[in-house]
Amino acid sequence: MSSSTERSKRQNIPGGAPPGLSPGVWVVATPIGNLSDMTERGRLALEHAHWIACEDTRRTRALLSALSISASDPLGGSRLRRYDRHTAPTLVRQWIQEIKQSGASIAVVSDAGTPAISDPGALLVQVAHEEGVAVTPVPGPSAVAALLSVSGWPEAESFGFLGFLPRSEAAVRESIERLLQWAQIAGRPWVSVWFESPERIETTLRWISECLDPSRAVEICVCKELTKIHERLFRGAPSEVWAQVRREVEAEGALGEWALAIRFPGVDAAREQPASDLEWMKALECLLDAEVKTSECARILSHRFGVSREKAYALAMDIKKRRRGG
Repeated sequence: MSSSTERSKRQNIPGGAPPGLSPGVWVVATPIGNLSDMTERGRLALEHAHWIACEDTRRTRALLSALSISASDPLGGSRLRRYDRHTAPTLVRQWIQEIKQSGASIAVVSDAGTPAISDPGALLVQVAHEEGVAVTPVPGPSAVAALLSVSGWPEAESFGFLGFLPRSEAAVRESIERLLQWAQIAGRPWVSVWFESPERIETTLRWISECLDPSRAVEICVCKELTKIHERLFRGAPSEVWAQVRREVEAEGALGEWALAIRFPGVDAAREQPASDLEWMKALECLLDAEVKTSECARILSHRFGVSREKAYALAMDIKKRRRGG
């Protein structure tokens, strides 16, 4: 029997659950900068959890101290367990079995924001689901939502979050071109959101600016240190934002956490000249490469190129069949 299981039983907590917190895994969002953004429900979850799986025990200990929450259990042991990208899957499964057997409740946090979204947490949640352990979200601060809320783009109601940008110039340029093409094929604007490191933000924006023709009307919204004292927002054409960020980095250094969003303009199909068969067939190949559903391919091509849905659907099925070798 593990020490944590023994500890739960010795505390004589009915069902192994602390007051106000049911057994299972609690996924707790924490502030991305401003401590005042911590929700009361999140604070209670951290206070009453048997133990806390955290990306960095030092940062979580500091957060608990700021919230006047003890990092120790009633027996004097630590409630903090390091859980990052290097944690062995076997240990994660051991933890879930421990929770399942003892009826304990645990909190999962990352260094900032919501766990399991470009931060550790997904594997633990996945195993909990597999083992029938309850998983409860405690929503809160989100860099993605915060950035989009100040973008001023109505199209932000439909967006894609892609984590951190690729590290190579070629990969960044390819990603941008594919998304631009997707928006044009779909016939509507599309917003994509990424995170970027302070060391690469200026270079990345230069790559993006260089691969986008000004006539394409792409817009960028970039934010440094969201919710923090030195928060800065840059918004406009790619070349303008790159120049602004370059001056910021030159003046303040490569510091802070950065999030960026790009608005790719769509194309109004009614204003376009009729497309040739070669154009919409090439677009279909791209959609299938992106694993878009056949019915959705037909809808997009009908809207963007004016081809009948039946014709597009039939060709898509034929291409899939040939790709399978059938």
